[in-house]
Amino acid sequence: MKALHKIFYLLPVCGSDNPTYLRRCLESVRTACLPPLYQKCVIFCVDGSIGDELTSEIYNYIAEDTGCKLFSNTQRAGLAANLNNAIRRLEADKNDFFLRIDADDILLTNRISSQVKCFNENSDVDAVCSSVYVIDENNTRTGNVQLKDEEYVPTEQYSNKLIHPAMMLRGDFFDKYDLYDENYKYAQDWELWMRASTNGAVFQTSSDYVLEYRFLGSTVVKRKLTQKYCVDIANRYGKSVHQRTIMKLRAFAIMIAPKFALMLLASMLRK
Repeated sequence: MKALHKIFYLLPVCGSDNPTYLRRCLESVRTACLPPLYQKCVIFCVDGSIGDELTSEIYNYIAEDTGCKLFSNTQRAGLAANLNNAIRRLEADKNDFFLRIDADDILLTNRISSQVKCFNENSDVDAVCSSVYVIDENNTRTGNVQLKDEEYVPTEQYSNKLIHPAMMLRGDFFDKYDLYDENYKYAQDWELWMRASTNGAVFQTSSDYVLEYRFLGSTVVKRKLTQKYCVDIANRYGKSVHQRTIMKLRAFAIMIAPKFALMLLASMLRK
């Protein structure tokens, strides 16, 4: 019998996460279909103290899924360090995959099969990002981020269309392109995609919808805080003066007028 390839679900959890959302997220993890010869391995990346309710949700899941792992930081370290702490301790090869998911998002049942299919059809691809539905605090779909079936070059873009929890990476991605940069409190995903693209990584986007992505008022505020890091990323990796200028202007627009951030985000993602 052939050895099973592993799909590592990188699931960060911190004290500000909502236990009800995490429970719904884990329900969707249970029902996501796995292709033949693949094994699910949920990796809980716990960042500091998270309280009794979140802890209970995690241990209730662990009790029924012996293949999962729990890595924990005693003190809050931030998303980049939290993910890196887990990735360093996992053994993955090119035939395995890393899948990102946030504690308030919901996987659709086709998440794994759709993205694995993209990899199997494109042997040179290092990372796949798929389309997502946007949901609110009541799990109501309020919009979508529709991507095309095409190769995507982060260093040639004016904005980041790659939704972090909708990404799947080959198991050797971090060996080839290194880990998240822990100097970035926000936008650490975009910095990694830009750095990897600069070093030859191949990204693919997919029109298949694989996730319900929760977008709340706090998400808009977080996007505002992200923008100063985006300016730095633009300066470091933008290929042309024009591209760097557009990237920085969009970042400044969100910093100056956060109440229009969602409108601007939707406009950016359509281009």
